[in-house]
Amino acid sequence: MGKKRKRPQKATTLQDVPINKRQKSASVSLTTEHPVLSRYYRRVVTLRQYLLEELPSSSKARRRQITSAGKRDENNKTDLAASKIAAPSQDHADSGIDFARFLDSTLVGLLHCPSPAELDARQREFAIFSQSEERSLLGTDTRPCNHQSEIVDYVLRHLFNRSNKPQHVLANGFSLATRRQPDRGIGGLTSNIPGMVSQMPNPHVIALKTSPWTDVLSLLGGDGEDIMGKLLIDCGVFSCVDEEKAAYRQISGTHLFELEPLKLEDALKNQRPETAQAGTISKTPNESADVLHKPNSIVFVRRRMLYARPAINSKGGVRFGLRHIQLLRHYCPVSETEPSKFGPMPSSTPENYSQQFVTQITLQSHPTNQPNGAEMKLPDATASGAESKGNTSRKVCLLDYATPTSSVSAFCRATLRKLIPREFFGEGQDGILNQRVLMHQVDRFIRISRFESFSLHEVCNGFKITSLRWLEPPSCSSSNGQRIALSDLRKRTEIFHEFIYYIFDSLLIPLIRTNFYVTESQVHKNRLFYFRHDVWRSLIEKPLTDIKSSMFEEIKRDRVSRVLQSKQLSWSAVRLLPKATGARPIINLRRRVVKHIGNHSYLGPSTNSIMTPVFNMLSYEKDRNPELLGSSMFSVSDMYPRLKAFKDRLMRSESEGYRNRRFYFVKLDIQSCFDTIPQERLGKLIENIVSQEKYHISKHVQIRPGDSINNSHDLLQKPETAQKTIAKPIRRFLSKANALSEVWNNPATSTDGVKPLHRNTIQVDTANFKNHNKNALLDLLDEHIQNNLVKIGKKYFYQKNGIPQGSVLSSLLCNFFYGELEREVLDFLKDDETLLLRLIDDFLLITTRPGLAKRFLEVMLNGQPEYGITVNASKSLVNFEATINGTKMPRLEGSACFPYCGNLINTHTLDIHKDRDYGRGGRVDVSDTLTVESSRLPGQTFHRKVLFSFRLQTHSMFLDTRHNTLRTVLTGIYSSFVETAIKMYRYIKTLLPRLRPSQELVLQTIRDVIQFANKLIQSKRLTTTKPAVKVTNTSEVEPQTSTLDFQCAVSPTYHHAH
Repeated sequence: MGKKRKRPQKATTLQDVPINKRQKSASVSLTTEHPVLSRYYRRVVTLRQYLLEELPSSSKARRRQITSAGKRDENNKTDLAASKIAAPSQDHADSGIDFARFLDSTLVGLLHCPSPAELDARQREFAIFSQSEERSLLGTDTRPCNHQSEIVDYVLRHLFNRSNKPQHVLANGFSLATRRQPDRGIGGLTSNIPGMVSQMPNPHVIALKTSPWTDVLSLLGGDGEDIMGKLLIDCGVFSCVDEEKAAYRQISGTHLFELEPLKLEDALKNQRPETAQAGTISKTPNESADVLHKPNSIVFVRRRMLYARPAINSKGGVRFGLRHIQLLRHYCPVSETEPSKFGPMPSSTPENYSQQFVTQITLQSHPTNQPNGAEMKLPDATASGAESKGNTSRKVCLLDYATPTSSVSAFCRATLRKLIPREFFGEGQDGILNQRVLMHQVDRFIRISRFESFSLHEVCNGFKITSLRWLEPPSCSSSNGQRIALSDLRKRTEIFHEFIYYIFDSLLIPLIRTNFYVTESQVHKNRLFYFRHDVWRSLIEKPLTDIKSSMFEEIKRDRVSRVLQSKQLSWSAVRLLPKATGARPIINLRRRVVKHIGNHSYLGPSTNSIMTPVFNMLSYEKDRNPELLGSSMFSVSDMYPRLKAFKDRLMRSESEGYRNRRFYFVKLDIQSCFDTIPQERLGKLIENIVSQEKYHISKHVQIRPGDSINNSHDLLQKPETAQKTIAKPIRRFLSKANALSEVWNNPATSTDGVKPLHRNTIQVDTANFKNHNKNALLDLLDEHIQNNLVKIGKKYFYQKNGIPQGSVLSSLLCNFFYGELEREVLDFLKDDETLLLRLIDDFLLITTRPGLAKRFLEVMLNGQPEYGITVNASKSLVNFEATINGTKMPRLEGSACFPYCGNLINTHTLDIHKDRDYGRGGRVDVSDTLTVESSRLPGQTFHRKVLFSFRLQTHSMFLDTRHNTLRTVLTGIYSSFVETAIKMYRYIKTLLPRLRPSQELVLQTIRDVIQFANKLIQSKRLTTTKPAVKVTNTSEVEPQTSTLDFQCAVSPTYHHAH
């Protein structure tokens, strides 16, 4: 009789897999996928699965205990792990459920598989370590030794035996004991590990020595030492911070940011240990060479042509043409008899038309945009007094004097045709075609927007290499019809790529820099404008003069060298950003300045990086005392919870008369906010705010998936397309300040609350930390505010008024300063029916009392000299009749939507809309707001950017039907679809015809946008309770714990009644 046939098993869970087959099947079917961790580790498993794989197959009882640990059977009886020798600690509340959640939520990344010889060596090393006399003398506790603690100490000792500075999470805060221990103001150095000192408590080491890790060790029995040591040394361990968002914190293993991501094919295949290499820090030379020589990876640095300074001749005028260091200036001299269109002005020009000012004669030879076809003239600084007064009252739009992009392109193409002989492009029709391709790419290079990339592959696409005779070897000619060897063709292509790169990098970019000042504008966002250097110099002469006289004080030349040597902070450069009318000064404090030591030079740290510890200190005080900020908002989204709480409070206080109430809106704009803050008063305020004597600054890294859409919702990618869109993870380096005493008392404070973790984000703590004295940070802040050094041209200036605009501290200092203004001057706004909002210097008052609104206007328009406040009445707005000191305030008419910071607030219902025309002024094309990517994967990039564009418009405050009416929410969703469709159309039109997405991809993108909107609305239909933002403005909700209910009552099948 034959064998009885067994029923085929569908082993979907660990319990369904036979014990003797779990070791084999687990590595294939029970692997956890994470968008970030799966890019660095060959396998990612849960802690429970890792322990089951490491236990020998003969330990059946231990396997059952781990499998059932923390779980309950159908009869609600205690599981084996809770009732037998492996029971978790009874002091842990809800130990069974919490322990099960801990085993299943903790992830382990498999990085390195040690050899049997290495494991045997570790066993001998651990035996020696645990029995050493030196270690026994260090133990002063009378209680029995914690075995888990001993294993963790051994792991630390083992790591430092391999390297003096191990890149391991557990090594953070530890170092080898030396005779001269560096004093970093840390304090007492103690450690239970022989030969090591603890410079700062490591919260992960402390956590690994306590429950539930001690409970894990008890589950492993006699193999616990080897398994736990292998886990902490060779693997990466990640504890769950937010299970819903799949956010984790690394608690053991090599720092994740030190690892090199897996190759794309390895990450997608999730190969076995013998085929996939994980965690490699460096690549092989061949791989690096292949990547560097791919034309698609060679991108021209277009930002080099921005903000160029002109060359000046001996007379102080602008010198056009290539610089004197250019090779062609020496080997291809320009004929002096040839007339120059961009040369100096004729000698017969009158004195009042000097090169310092752009004249009508110069403009006639230089085409510029002229609005409405009218003749334009630049303001003449040599005009008479009456005419000069009339010109000063009229602000000039600098953008009207920019050279059209077509003229810049024509000039550059004509110059390159003159410089490059015709024979370089080939002979016959192929040569004409090659030259046409190059000139077309030159035109694209000039026309594309600010942040668009331009690769060598794009330029060389379409060239016929075989028609270039100068690339042929002397002994070989392809003109006779002979076939070209593959190696010969590759070498010709390589030489040709170098030639094309030289044309763009060493000819075209210097040509633009020496003839044009290239800049963006505040209105047009990504669009670039080209100004002739002489035109730009004349346009900014008056604004620069005004800035120098009002904000800066020149330093004498004999003092410059002494000032530069005595300062901790380096100088910063100033540039002017064109606006709709006038220009705005931009101080670049992120720029690294070259420093010289003897014959060596290096890039020093930027001013903002030096000021980061001060920023961390002030951020700590901000979180500790939020009431010091008053009604400050750090983003536009902060308006939503405050406005919602204000509306709910009014509805609760008087539900029947709420709809009949009238709201009075007042929006005020402070003129030159950062430039008018009194420096001394601000310094005294900050001294009173700082509360600790010493601050501990720690640094952390947050790693998130490269694809921002996948990072937010896992519903946009199909399995077959997700494999092609995996991007390299993005790392973000952050720092945080804590009081030094708090870190010693509670080490976990140094890692908690660095920044809220987003979906699929991993946080890694680094070994970089430093303690700062309060007085040292205040001295640094004082130097930054009162001795800010600025370089304009070749001269150095002190900023005598205000605070630096480009500083990392500017917004925070302004919020602290205006918070004091609200406490001292605007104290009368403490009212339950009044809401005050402020984003930097933009005030918004909403109240039901007209008397308070008028008093607020009077107090602010009268000015506050002690705070340097002057209100710009022309940019202010109210929704009622108001005349203050004879000045009639601009009033909102013909609409119930009050504009504020890119949003519209309904003056009757307080509904929130998105202002679709904010910042455009009716003159900006949608194309100027787009960044088109055409170098790599243009179709997939198009799909991703369209989805991301819609996502940016679907903030919770626009979808909340508890705060907004249903009609408002539906109108907002409809407008979001319309704007996304317009941007999608303009994106497609901007792409080259050969790179435009197919009809199938466009239809699929539209379907995905609809699906994304559907899922997003469904996820927000149910009411969710979230912690309310702690409101700091006294005119708002009291600072107490409350909840805000959010609901989106829109149904995907909802049809409008009309």
